[in-house]
Amino acid sequence: MAETVNDPPVMTTPTELETRLIAVETALHEIQCRLATLQPSPNWLKEIIGSCTDEPAFDEMIALGRACRASQPYPDACNATSAEPPPLPASCMSTGEQPMIQLTIAMPEGALATLHQDPQEFAHALRLAAAVKWYEMRRVSQGRAAEIAGVSRSAFLAALGQFGVSPFQEDAAEILEEATRA
Repeated sequence: MAETVNDPPVMTTPTELETRLIAVETALHEIQCRLATLQPSPNWLKEIIGSCTDEPAFDEMIALGRACRASQPYPDACNATSAEPPPLPASCMSTGEQPMIQLTIAMPEGALATLHQDPQEFAHALRLAAAVKWYEMRRVSQGRAAEIAGVSRSAFLAALGQFGVSPFQEDAAEILEEATRA
């Protein structure tokens, strides 16, 4: 019998709970057995380590990442009181000038005061938030998102961490699927 919204919750008896637990343990054992028979896949990390050596852009990215981390340490995620990420330091901002289009956005009169930001800070925060969200939705690449945000790629990677967004576009299911195909 299907439970409806008005029905009280059905209590599971100890026997039913034990039966379900046995089923879960059996399924887990089957998965472990299948994983034990899989051939180990090549260590992709060992294959790519050193592939960026002698690449000036990589060295610059590492240096900028270290500078950003040193100038503004990551907050303790467990004890964070604000859901809003801290702003990126000015040292992480892109210095390259690119042709830009101008957009006009209508905002409620007190919005910027509420956010304690001037229009320039708000525009930067809005560009960064949009770029992070579009990257998270897989609509843009990391490079394009950094360009939209007006920051370097390494600064964009730091911003992903501040927003709690993975820099990898594969989710756990895709990684597991790829691992089983290898």
